[in-house]
Amino acid sequence: MPGGNPSDIERIDKAIRTQLDLLRHSADVEGRVLALLEEMRRELVGKLAVGDLTTWGKARLNTLLRDTDTTIATYYTQAQQLVTPSYTLVADISAAQTAAALAASVPSQAVLNALVSDLLIEGSPAKAWWSKVQGDTSFRFAGAVRQGIAQGETMKQIFDRVNSVVDMAGKNSTALVHTSVMQVLNDARMSVQEANANDNSQIQYLATLDSRVCPRCFPRDGLRWYTKTKKPVGHDLEWQQPPLHMACRCVTHGVTALTDMPGGGRASQFGVVEGRTTFNEFLKRQSPEFVEEVLGTKRAELFTSGKLTLRDLVSGKGAPLTLKQLERKYK
Repeated sequence: MPGGNPSDIERIDKAIRTQLDLLRHSADVEGRVLALLEEMRRELVGKLAVGDLTTWGKARLNTLLRDTDTTIATYYTQAQQLVTPSYTLVADISAAQTAAALAASVPSQAVLNALVSDLLIEGSPAKAWWSKVQGDTSFRFAGAVRQGIAQGETMKQIFDRVNSVVDMAGKNSTALVHTSVMQVLNDARMSVQEANANDNSQIQYLATLDSRVCPRCFPRDGLRWYTKTKKPVGHDLEWQQPPLHMACRCVTHGVTALTDMPGGGRASQFGVVEGRTTFNEFLKRQSPEFVEEVLGTKRAELFTSGKLTLRDLVSGKGAPLTLKQLERKYK
């Protein structure tokens, strides 16, 4: 690779591998939450299917909706329990990777545990976000049922309305899982960067190398701020720590030789890469076994034959990593 020596390339690939593993683990958790909500869908539809809704009186309908509220709350409690164990592991891995890149010390476990327990997403506690998603689902579900009855719809039409509500709940819930994982990742990185900062230390904002980067994020890509003061370096954009919004994939990185090497540092969905690196180039340097591990057997075959596009590759969901698999790789 132009502009990098073998040790540079090794460090770059390690950063990409770790970031990719965290995204793959997020994909695994998202999939498990979706499976849980599918169970919720079946239970809710089963409750509606008992009798003919269109002939029910108001009191009986209200009793049903109170029952479905309880069901929805139970499943969302389980969803939070699925996600929470991942936070500590993601924080540990992210902090260790950042410390290694900066040749710095890792924060104590107490510091990282506090970071996880005080997790904020767009300024609100993660638990509050889960409560909001649960409340929205209950509200929309009840509205779908009542509206269907009021409009004299058939049971099938009412079921279609309910299915749309659960579909939306799935999208909102997986976005929340992804965002919370990215928040933990970035909080852990910032904890290391700030704890080891001096007056000259800088943070670089790294957006994602694909067509889906949003207008809030791409103007910040590659810009730097002083770590201690958060004052901009050579520009006038105010500091904001990613994720800036739901489903944001951006990260920060402490400026070291990794980002100052000839050719310049560059952000990808999988971490910091040398300025001329593409994800295709990264995968082409890896063993067939690694490519298959990341993409899965079929996708690996398509990639090797040139039939898989970059857009397909950057989803990070080729072969999700469970919590136990992630622990085995990094613990």
